[in-house]
Amino acid sequence: VLLAEEKKLNYSLEEHRWQWDMDVVRNTTISEGVAVFMMAKLSRLPKVTFEALQVMACFGVKVDEDVLGLLSETEEFAALFTSLERAIQEGIIEKRNGNVFIFAHDTIQQSVYDFLPEDQMAELHFRIGLQLVKGLSTCEHRLSHSISFIAIDQINKAKDTDSASALSPQLKEVMTSLNLSAAELALDFADASSALSYVHNGFLFMGENSWEVAYKPCLRLHEAACLASYLNASPAGVSKYSGLIMEHARVLEDKIKASCVVIQTSASNGDTEGAINSGLDLLRQLGEVFPWNISRDDVLLAFRSEKEHIVCNETKSRILNSTMQIDVKKKWSLKLMDLIAPYLFVLRPNLLSLIAKRMVDISFQHGFVPESATGFFLHSYTLINIFDNIEEGYRWEKLALVILDRFDAHSRYPKVKFYLTIFAATWKVPFQSSIVELQSCHRELLLVGDIEFAAFSSQRYIKYCIICGKSLIDVEKECAAISMEVSKLNQMNNTLGHMCIHMMVLELIGERSRDPFALYKGPISNCEDLLAYASDNGLFAIMQITHLCRLVLGFFFERYTEAASMAEQFRQCHKGLHSLNYILHAFFEGLVSFQLARRSETRSKWITLGEAAIQTFRSWVTHSSWNFENKLALLEAESYFCRGKYNEAENKYEDAIKYSRIHRFVHEEAIAMELYSSFLKACGRVDEYSTLFAGAMDCYKKWGAFGLLKKKQFQTK
Repeated sequence: VLLAEEKKLNYSLEEHRWQWDMDVVRNTTISEGVAVFMMAKLSRLPKVTFEALQVMACFGVKVDEDVLGLLSETEEFAALFTSLERAIQEGIIEKRNGNVFIFAHDTIQQSVYDFLPEDQMAELHFRIGLQLVKGLSTCEHRLSHSISFIAIDQINKAKDTDSASALSPQLKEVMTSLNLSAAELALDFADASSALSYVHNGFLFMGENSWEVAYKPCLRLHEAACLASYLNASPAGVSKYSGLIMEHARVLEDKIKASCVVIQTSASNGDTEGAINSGLDLLRQLGEVFPWNISRDDVLLAFRSEKEHIVCNETKSRILNSTMQIDVKKKWSLKLMDLIAPYLFVLRPNLLSLIAKRMVDISFQHGFVPESATGFFLHSYTLINIFDNIEEGYRWEKLALVILDRFDAHSRYPKVKFYLTIFAATWKVPFQSSIVELQSCHRELLLVGDIEFAAFSSQRYIKYCIICGKSLIDVEKECAAISMEVSKLNQMNNTLGHMCIHMMVLELIGERSRDPFALYKGPISNCEDLLAYASDNGLFAIMQITHLCRLVLGFFFERYTEAASMAEQFRQCHKGLHSLNYILHAFFEGLVSFQLARRSETRSKWITLGEAAIQTFRSWVTHSSWNFENKLALLEAESYFCRGKYNEAENKYEDAIKYSRIHRFVHEEAIAMELYSSFLKACGRVDEYSTLFAGAMDCYKKWGAFGLLKKKQFQTK
């Protein structure tokens, strides 16, 4: 009747029968009256059937037939399936897909579950869990993994019962082991809260003197607790569990996992230098010594020549066919170098090149591990930044993927995908495709629990959105969402530059009511504070992005002297990183320089800077015409304009507009049209100027730069 009233059960006059959609029927909410009716049925069930339902209710609304089958092999639950048949006949439960028993409604399951007092239900959980644990040795291998987790969940619900306390030492050891396995699996899926719950339950079953009598399980539980605390944004938890590990660890290698988490925690709390120092100190204890201060010349000397460190064609086969078994210390050395690499980008990019070289050397001399892939990616960074060899850097990145394929290291793919996007791919792949890659990369990094690189990837994603001309309104919303996310993950200090980028976006769209620094709990409340903080702590990458944002805003709002000053300060803290920041700096410094060349008495200085930008883009366009030819054409147009070559300038302006439109850089199409309109105005072609200027304003509107649009329209009036 209920289904008919809700039009989910219909009589067909044509076919003379009732018709329904089973999926719709199954998802129908049972009314209170129907639930009362079902409860009345429960009260009339035989005792054995009701007791069987109580067993089933311990698993929730549904349970797999294989689980009940394992239970039914025991004397206590032997009649389980027979007893449940009556419940199926009464419609209280049903069997779906051939192997899943499910309650007709969650209200029924809850009523059955609540029937027994809490202590008796806990004892039932315990008996179920214990029988499942005992049956693990006899169940099929395909089921043992999932049933072991179901079993320990049942036992954990009864952990405070007398029966659990009275377990034999051997069974307590099994319970500890199962909780440990469950915690480590939860960490694989970045479920920190569940991992901590399993860890705490594992500790309960260990008892006293666990470090002495069960050293390895105790160590692994504390390592899991330490990592789960970090993922849960709990520095206090990290300090607590890492401290216990340092106190009880018997050898250096047993301290390293916890030390790695401590290093990550230091970085996320803003102590990047401390994180690097701790990493280098651990490496020193493992026999790998690196200098703290190193110059670009030191890097060149260490490599002697570029050719010496470019691998020959047989390297791929060497990677795939290497049979060397790397020793424990070298393996941990590679893991530590992999860990501190992102911090070196911020503070010590030259040292990063030496770290990369050593990772490659260890891999070839002692054997490959999944972390070797990071060494190859970092070596590609050296080839691009030190030797300006983009093609060879791109080839090394491909070799890094060979390493991952050899080890089938799926959990490392998101991190490697991130490296692949930010190094050589920047110079080879259309920027728009990198947006898609970074979105995917960010999701995958969160899934594998790499919250640090997830934060890095989100900041990089926003930069690509800006350089591609994505709608600034959408970008601002994403900036706000990312700020919320990294705040919850306690990664604000690893993404300080994001706040400055967000501020730039807000100024371009004309939104002044939002504060991108509001979520930050440290001593920074604006871009000036951020710049001072970065300068005091030697955070060159943060200084760089702050200067870059001011350079970009200075150009757009025609504050050219300020923009030129920011461009110079960017160069002073550039440190040779060929990155997205470097591309934006070269482009906007070139445009600003040509503007000042037409307005300043020191014309030659600005012409020289502008021509240097042109030469830079001429080298880059050979690697990716898609990303760079519109920018090169616009810089060349401005150069010709400054030098009085008007025919050549006009052709290049038109090329810049055309390439920007074809390659979907709407903001750069706007810039090209606006600068072309200024050229036409200077040539006295006022009507054409008005048309081009209006076109530029339309493009700025498409971009969402309403703050900029309002300013330019006001200036025009």
